Amino acid sequence: MAEFLTGQPLVYKLRDIIENARDLLVIVSPYIKLDGEIRHWFEKHINNRHLHILLIFGKENPISDWDLGFFKRFPNIKIIYAENLHAKYYANEDEGLMTSLNLHEYSIGNNIEFGYCAENSYNANYDESDCTTDAFNYTLKIAAYPYNELVYKSRHCKEWLYNNHHNTSYHYKSHKGYCIHCGCKIEFNIERPMCYDCYQGWGRRRGNAENFCHYSGEESYRQTSMQKPILTKNWHKAKEYEEECLDELPY
Repeated sequence: MAEFLTGQPLVYKLRDIIENARDLLVIVSPYIKLDGEIRHWFEKHINNRHLHILLIFGKENPISDWDLGFFKRFPNIKIIYAENLHAKYYANEDEGLMTSLNLHEYSIGNNIEFGYCAENSYNANYDESDCTTDAFNYTLKIAAYPYNELVYKSRHCKEWLYNNHHNTSYHYKSHKGYCIHCGCKIEFNIERPMCYDCYQGWGRRRGNAENFCHYSGEESYRQTSMQKPILTKNWHKAKEYEEECLDELPY
């Protein structure tokens, strides 16, 4: 059953999607600002390792350090920054909400907003042409886009491989690369070839040579850097791989 929502019913639906999530929660909002009520919607999940949370935000100064720190407390969360994001979408395993509403206290309390919600988008009897299912699949593609930034990934967060989740139709393919400083596995992105933690310290090392090839993960013996993250011998293969990744993604 699909329904058009505006005003308080729209806010209540957003609250219900967050509070009622069991295995899966997707939050796509360019701007995020939490007040006490919005935080309360999430707090029941704060120790739930079984709930997979994907949070995507965008724009300039879209989220405070305080709110980002709140989301980092969740044990199974992946947070992605997509600079050009303008869409707003919220979903759990039972329903999806496409809306004009940001996850922002001002928008929720003051703006005229509306949205479209469809129930049972991911149950065993879903229609694959359903627009909320399409929105969910497209969100996973945005999450995989190599030019977006992985801001945070919790220790217990599993990759978004929903082939073991019978309620979803899209099987996300992870594009793997390696941090050029520490060698850990990260998403392949020539523009951002470091993990988040190593990047935080990069300003002190700016200009220094690094330790690993972003494409292969092999030791580079100081032959890589932020400006040249791929070993010369791997450059052609890395560019081909990047094109393959882009072919699968929405931009």
